[in-house]
Amino acid sequence: MVGDDADAPGTSKEKRLTYVKEGPKALDFLVSQGVQLERGSKFWPDYYDELPGGCKTSRTVVALPFNKKELGEWEPKLRQGFLPVPAKLDDGMEIALREAQLGDQGILAK
Repeated sequence: MVGDDADAPGTSKEKRLTYVKEGPKALDFLVSQGVQLERGSKFWPDYYDELPGGCKTSRTVVALPFNKKELGEWEPKLRQGFLPVPAKLDDGMEIALREAQLGDQGILAK
């Protein structure tokens, strides 16, 4: 998308090649550790789906919900999500959207 120019802003040819080569390895590592992933999100489409390699739905990969206790000593290091409930990314976005629409009468209202 940014081209292959040596002066492409914010990147370099080496960084782009590393991303393309190592990105799949990172996903393979997560899956090998038992992380279940699913592809797609209606909230983050492929913004450049018309370009070569583009995808008409989404390139986003998200982890399915899991029991945080499985992380053991790493559990406290997990960054809190934007909602204090176990939800997939799209479900969480839907809940947040409904909360904003309902205001004080929201789903998570106390």
